[in-house]
Amino acid sequence: MKPRYPAETRLRVRYGETDRMGIVYHPNYLVYFELGRIELLSALGIRYSDLESQGYLLAVIDARCRYLAGARYDDPLLVRTRLNDVGAARVSFEYEIVHEQDGRRLVEGDAVRPAGLPPPSPAPVSNDNTPGLGCRGTVVRGRAGRTDRQPRASA
Repeated sequence: MKPRYPAETRLRVRYGETDRMGIVYHPNYLVYFELGRIELLSALGIRYSDLESQGYLLAVIDARCRYLAGARYDDPLLVRTRLNDVGAARVSFEYEIVHEQDGRRLVEGDAVRPAGLPPPSPAPVSNDNTPGLGCRGTVVRGRAGRTDRQPRASA
């Protein structure tokens, strides 16, 4: 049977991650998710920096975080991360954060990122490769091969 969460990342809540009440400030859980994702990719033999150098930028297109209980300063946490779905167009990660000592589930969530080919790079437009247009600019290839023309600023 496959483990439900193949990557587990241990961390301790730092003082700067909490609010005045000593509870983890809610956006920091998304940072903890990122730590889990990087560790999961590392466990799979994938370095995030290698993906980026190949032009793959895994931008978030959807993220959800359900807060079940608050973590406090100096709490030992366990971030459990797994690949939820891998498709041609997107990759989905699932997360669970638990208190390492008592096992309480504190947060659960997921994030969806686009997958597939690296983002397109702009191609320069000149009269040489666009005869008859009489313009200079940049062609950006978008969805379904659509071309958007962006005028280049005059020098």
